Amino acid sequence: MTETLILTPGHPAGCSCGECGCRRAHLEGAHQGDDCQHGICLICTGCAECEEREREEAHGKYIDHLVQVLAGEIGEALSFAGRAERSLRELRSNQVYDIELAEGGAGADMLAELQDAARHLRNAERIIKWRIDLFKEG
Repeated sequence: MTETLILTPGHPAGCSCGECGCRRAHLEGAHQGDDCQHGICLICTGCAECEEREREEAHGKYIDHLVQVLAGEIGEALSFAGRAERSLRELRSNQVYDIELAEGGAGADMLAELQDAARHLRNAERIIKWRIDLFKEG
């Protein structure tokens, strides 16, 4: 186990005021209270290992946040695709009957595209839910 002498900010090198002292990384957990030979034991407040771990944790939280945002946006897109398909079906219905969309290939092509988009979005939704569940377990 290594130890690092950390000086209180503003104190000169070699300070022995009692506020400066041994601060071992809290990851090791073995350096606590009564067994301290330096009179002051605090958790690590800035070693490179802890800073790296904190960066990794923050990065992981940011990724989790973006995954949740993506899941919401996919769900919203799927809802919009369903509404667009319903609107198109209404435009092609006998009650409304937009002739350009009801007859010829344009309306049928658009309906097929909307259905394909919804199918692709449902697949994307399954994938993102799998990803979310995968990391809930781990």
